[in-house]
Amino acid sequence: MFFEKLRAGAQGTTSKIVLGLIILSFALAGVGSYVTRPVVEVAAVVNGDEISAQALENAYRNERARLESQLGPQFNQLLGDPAYVEQIRRSVLEQMVEQRLIDQKVAELKLRASDEQVRNAIRNLPEFQQDGRFNNERYQQLLARSGISPEQLRDSVRQDLSRQMLLSALVGSSFTLEAEAGWLDRLSRQQRDAQYVRLPLSDFSERAEPSDEEVEAYYRQQPQQFQRPEQVRINYLLLDAGAVSSADIDEQAIADYYQANLSTYSRPEQRKVAHIMVNKGRDAEQKIQAIAERLAAGEAFAELARTESDDSFSGARGGELEWMETGTMDPAFDQAAFALAQVGDVSGVVESEFGLHLITLLEVQPAQTRPLAEVRDSIAERLARDEAANAFYAREQRLAELAFEFPDSLDMAAQELGLEVKSTDYFSTQDAPAEINDPRVLTQAFSERLRQQGVNSDLIELGSNRAIVIHVTEHRPAAVRDFAEVREQARELALAAKARELAA
Repeated sequence: MFFEKLRAGAQGTTSKIVLGLIILSFALAGVGSYVTRPVVEVAAVVNGDEISAQALENAYRNERARLESQLGPQFNQLLGDPAYVEQIRRSVLEQMVEQRLIDQKVAELKLRASDEQVRNAIRNLPEFQQDGRFNNERYQQLLARSGISPEQLRDSVRQDLSRQMLLSALVGSSFTLEAEAGWLDRLSRQQRDAQYVRLPLSDFSERAEPSDEEVEAYYRQQPQQFQRPEQVRINYLLLDAGAVSSADIDEQAIADYYQANLSTYSRPEQRKVAHIMVNKGRDAEQKIQAIAERLAAGEAFAELARTESDDSFSGARGGELEWMETGTMDPAFDQAAFALAQVGDVSGVVESEFGLHLITLLEVQPAQTRPLAEVRDSIAERLARDEAANAFYAREQRLAELAFEFPDSLDMAAQELGLEVKSTDYFSTQDAPAEINDPRVLTQAFSERLRQQGVNSDLIELGSNRAIVIHVTEHRPAAVRDFAEVREQARELALAAKARELAA
């Protein structure tokens, strides 16, 4: 009954009017959503050039990520301060405004980095270097991983170089006022005549002989010239790995090492190839097939690589790549390159993650293994160094233990390890004996802890399989030397001072 009344009401005039109004409102709202476009928010306008709020937000997020990686947990605490967050955002916006002003000036002056400059800059980027050289495979992989095309990278680098050109020109230039230029010109052409008389100090030395009282008075007046630096005397134990003769190494040990590390002395087959690459796209198949047909018709591979390859860096060299071994390139590329039988052979179309390729073989270096006789001496030297290092490490550990267990003296450690306790005379940080003249040793020798507690130092590693433990036996603080000790030095200084007075 209820539903029948509902259906009857829906057929009435009033219901139809209400329903029509509802439909009209929905229709207008829907059309409005299509015809009304969202307003793009603007963060700043630089000479009529807008910086969108979205661009500012992206730059702000990048700056936050950089600061977070740099400051670590401390950055999260700083974010709790709204003023600090606002300061970051304002700083980012100022940088964007500065960059936009620079770009506008670059465009106005029509500054543009050359293709050669861009190419060299990209080749020198450390991200694309391997063993100090540009690696084309690494270049392709990083671009593919980051989703950046070579053209986008090229344009970005060109923009940075163009900015640097403008900034270098401004920083490296200067201007001079007309009046200043006149002064400089007159000064540069100015001439003067002068006369001078030389009064050799030696001419007054005979008349300047000071008395004993004058020498002692000079000593008291100039105490800083007779200062003795802080000095110590130490005992020390020096542990040196020494040299183990390679002649003492067992021949069987040398042979075993050679067999265990045979891959180190073997070089797999290497190949040098050239390729022509076409970036993946709608017409990539047709383009690479057309190039293959031109190759079959007799056109030179290197020339086609220069003009047709989308890999511009290898294309400039006729498509030539670095020497490669199996497993170093994209699997499909690698398999096709090592399937070529003769130098000059050209593969069919090969699809890799970077694009479509045609590959030709340029040169082959067959696999080689160096014989044991050729590498025997180097293996013996290596084993001798390892043996010496292992023996040194064990003795080093024991020296550290004994120096700690018997802290009042080095005698017990010297007795067990068969070392000689060496002693020094007084020395300062400026005139330490050569064997211990190392910042790490001097820091310990002049430390307050060793002096006050009278204990051995910790083990000090000197590198090159050398280590030392020291014990401070005596200490002299910085002070003015006694007059009797510096009498002759004071006499010479007083004589020179008096001669200068007579000359004056």
